[in-house]
Amino acid sequence: MHQNARLSIPISTLLYAGLLCSCASADQSQPIAITEDRVNLTGAEFLPEFISKSPERRIAARLYMLGVLDSTEGKVWCSYDQLKTVTINDFVFEYLKKQSAEKLKLRASDLIQEALHNSFPCKDTK
Repeated sequence: MHQNARLSIPISTLLYAGLLCSCASADQSQPIAITEDRVNLTGAEFLPEFISKSPERRIAARLYMLGVLDSTEGKVWCSYDQLKTVTINDFVFEYLKKQSAEKLKLRASDLIQEALHNSFPCKDTK
């Protein structure tokens, strides 16, 4: 690479990377937000667990989300049979990262349902 050449990285990519680093770096110093007895988990508590570097934290968050998916599919959102879990994870993450700090104070399950409903609404069968 020429010494005067610059690496061109979009600002959105840098901001996204910063968000991931800041959420993931909180892993070890914070208590685990998702436990078997935990209720009323907020979006702000769920999001860092969902993207954590810790496999245990990520798995707990994904299992939490799977419970929301299982209990709301066909009612709040549709098309599970046409989607991959990775796709759903991406849509939920993209939705949550766009929310304000104030909105992330709401229950994580409600925010996940909102993300799914917006991305995969059920077709009117009338």
